[in-house]
Amino acid sequence: LDTYPTTAPDHDEPSATMEPRQPPPLEFHTVAELRARVRARGPRKWLLRGVWPAGDYGVQAAEKKAQKTWNTTDLAVAVASGTPWLGFVEVDNPGPVLMFVGEGGEGNTLRRLDAAAEERGITLDDLPIHLCVKAPHLNDAEHMALFAHQVATIRPALVTLDPFYLAARGAELGDLYKMGALLEGPQHICQAAGASLWVVHHFNRQAGRGAGRM
Repeated sequence: LDTYPTTAPDHDEPSATMEPRQPPPLEFHTVAELRARVRARGPRKWLLRGVWPAGDYGVQAAEKKAQKTWNTTDLAVAVASGTPWLGFVEVDNPGPVLMFVGEGGEGNTLRRLDAAAEERGITLDDLPIHLCVKAPHLNDAEHMALFAHQVATIRPALVTLDPFYLAARGAELGDLYKMGALLEGPQHICQAAGASLWVVHHFNRQAGRGAGRM
């Protein structure tokens, strides 16, 4: 897991229109002003206690077949129901969930969600989980407008994007700068709504260890 800090102001509200959100303007502060700004937001909040801050974005990456999609499915049910993730990580900021599921199809997606809900003894259909069984194309203006509209409408605590390589179609995954530019759109949309963005990605096949293989 690799998380990145929220930079957008907490009070910044997303537009309910179909237009994709533009990056916020550059803002400049003294240290004292910035300290007061951060203090005004109150204590830091967690989505997953001690693991993932509320409203932050980041990447869950691992080898192929390492249960990344199962982890993400269990996370969605945990956040939507306010129950522990993987049975032991407390969810401190439960709420609606927006899932983009690019692999597995409708049947497999429902089977995973049903299993995660059944394990908790709850009914899946009662949970505020919203699904798009397709990866959004992050370089497509229409897809990003729909993405922004859904986030503004649902006001999710969590948005999951699984897998990243399908959402990044047409881009060079090995180019860090292009990937950063591609993720900037959903990042700003989610941050403005106070939603955590969880991106699922594969390790590459090159030599190396840990996060360097993302």
